[in-house]
Order: sequence, then C-alpha cells, then structure tokens
Amino acid sequence: MSVVRKRSSYSISFKLQAVEVAERVSREGAARQFKVDSKRIREWCSQKERLLALLREERAKGLSERKRLNGGGRKMMDENMEEALFQWIVYMSNQNFRVSREMIKDKAKKLSTVPNFKASQGWLQRFMKRKGVAIHQSRHCPYAEYLPTPELIEDFTFMQAMAHGYNGHPQVMQHNLC
Repeated sequence: MSVVRKRSSYSISFKLQAVEVAERVSREGAARQFKVDSKRIREWCSQKERLLALLREERAKGLSERKRLNGGGRKMMDENMEEALFQWIVYMSNQNFRVSREMIKDKAKKLSTVPNFKASQGWLQRFMKRKGVAIHQSRHCPYAEYLPTPELIEDFTFMQAMAHGYNGHPQVMQHNLC
C-alpha cells in the first residue's frame, strides 16, 4: 500500500535552496533534508537558471514571491480570436456601448477559427481573468435625460391643479387672486 501525500507548492527561494544543497551534498540528501522526493530536486536542478531569472525579476519589481514558472497550465485555444475579441470589447466600451457577457460569448463564437468552439461560462471567466476585463452592471440610467426635473414636476402639478380647479396648490391661489 502506497502512502498518500498531500500536494504541496514551494516558493522559488525554497526550490533554489534545495538546489544549492543538492549541488553541495547530493540530490538524495537534499530530498531528505527538504522532505520532498528526489524527482522534485532533479526537476528544480534542471530549472535552476529559469528559477534564478524569475526570482531576480520578481524582486526587481518588488512583487511577492511566486511558486510557479511561466508557461504552465492549459494553453489558449485561439490567441488571435481572443486578441480580436478584447479589441472589440475595448472599442465598444470607448463608444459607451454596454457589453454583456452574452454579447462577448456570441462575438467569440463568430470570431473563433476552432471547430466546435463553445464559448462556455468557464471559458468566459478565464478569458476575462486573462485579459483583465470586468463587466459591471450599469449604474447609469440610459433614460436619465428624459426623467422629469423638479421644475418640470412643479409645472406639471400646477397645470394639473389648473385643470382640476384649486385643490390647495399655492400658485393656483396666487393666479386666481391676481
């Protein structure tokens, strides 16, 4: 029966420390000392230059330390479509048109060159995260310019009072007295 281990993620500095020990002592000794399997040490040794470059880059930018190298994870299916879609969203936004999630999914299906591409909700979430797109409910009322102003409401109540006779409206009373 094999022992089930909990998955762990290690910081870049931790990996580089393990690589240093592996170079001084041995890979198996470093694996024992850092309580990881020797395969991890071999992987980290082969990635040493990339890890060092990434660590320098992260520290130069003042960012918190990452745990993974670039290039991991699932690749985009259609980079050109995603870039064109992003440009369309930016254009629509600059023209003050509201873009909904459904509109983005429909446009993605039209632009995609991948056969049987399904612009699923999960794809949309990942696309928006990759591109930094945030869609919020519109707080701007599109009919705000047509809503009655306080002056217009006052005029309306005056006209209504005139049409129905005096019902305690002060302007009608003043009008009748003049």
